[in-house]
Amino acid sequence: MKDFTKEGVVVQKTTCRTDDGQEEIHLLLSMNYCFTDDYASLLASLLAVCEREAEAAGAATIFQRFFVHDADVWQSVIDTALSTKPQRAVSIVEQPPADGSQVALWAYLATGVAVTHTAEGLVVAQGRHYMQIWATNMVAQGTNSREQTMRIFHRYIRQLECHSMTLESHCQRTWIFVDDIGRRYRGMVEARNNVFDKERLTADRHFIASTGISGANALPDSYVMFDAVAYQGLAREDIRYLHATARMNRTSSYGVRFERGVALDLNGFHQVFISGTASIDQEGKVAHAGNVLLQTERLMGHVEALLAEAGCTVKDIQQALVYLRDKADYDKVTQWLDTYYPQLPCLLLHAPVCRPDWLVEVECMAGK
Repeated sequence: MKDFTKEGVVVQKTTCRTDDGQEEIHLLLSMNYCFTDDYASLLASLLAVCEREAEAAGAATIFQRFFVHDADVWQSVIDTALSTKPQRAVSIVEQPPADGSQVALWAYLATGVAVTHTAEGLVVAQGRHYMQIWATNMVAQGTNSREQTMRIFHRYIRQLECHSMTLESHCQRTWIFVDDIGRRYRGMVEARNNVFDKERLTADRHFIASTGISGANALPDSYVMFDAVAYQGLAREDIRYLHATARMNRTSSYGVRFERGVALDLNGFHQVFISGTASIDQEGKVAHAGNVLLQTERLMGHVEALLAEAGCTVKDIQQALVYLRDKADYDKVTQWLDTYYPQLPCLLLHAPVCRPDWLVEVECMAGK
């Protein structure tokens, strides 16, 4: 990991080289200080660093997610700034950086890929041996979170079908952002369960690695937003689902359906997605209610166990997102992570978890 500051931007950079010489690069960019109240200038600083890093590596920017304090304000600023940029998948979610700054960015870059846009609104990153297909900022109309989630999934399934893909065989990671998650999470879960039943996604077969977390978008009356990545060119034996059953039960045992993680063999390069992971016991109950540091300790143990199933360790983590229910916990969680995981590349975000007793949640990507 390389951690440095450029023009007020804190840069956390990880690079992983595949067996055939391709590089995968993750950038976590945040503001070291607020040098201006001009949002366009703040964004320009983040993008300038990102573009320079991509140019220096000869890499294409595949995906960018912007974490903002107010999606209504930032949507148009980001759209304007990216209108002249090369194609990439873009996600904008109202999950304010927990340090009190206005905006942060996760960027995923790679060498040896060509990035294009499809007629169905997907972004394709074509590599030498496989293809990634990204869907971002997907929303739908509907009177509640259940109806919106159903319509989003049905639209996404149709998009995949246009490329001879299915939800069950090709989608490996989803992110579902729910506005007012305390009231609307259950509707999203019910819709996802219904879709998975119809698409043959079961506990006996598999689900999909996922994070369901609080997050808003800029559209009025939009309660759910969806990002996903699917892979074309992988065989069944290239995909391994992670469970860590010595520490956690299956999610289906308490009414939700997602995999704890997934490991992909991309021609010798192991890419791992760890789903949103909280302080849970082996019966699916909240562990250490009310204590954010004990919860962080327990969930990081879960993350380590999941990574171990994939043949990885925390040293292989390329990026991590830490979701805090209360941004007042920022300093103590930051200090704890700096003490026990000093090399962890991470952003801390203000985003309540689906259960009120969960004070913190972590997701990550790893590569080896």
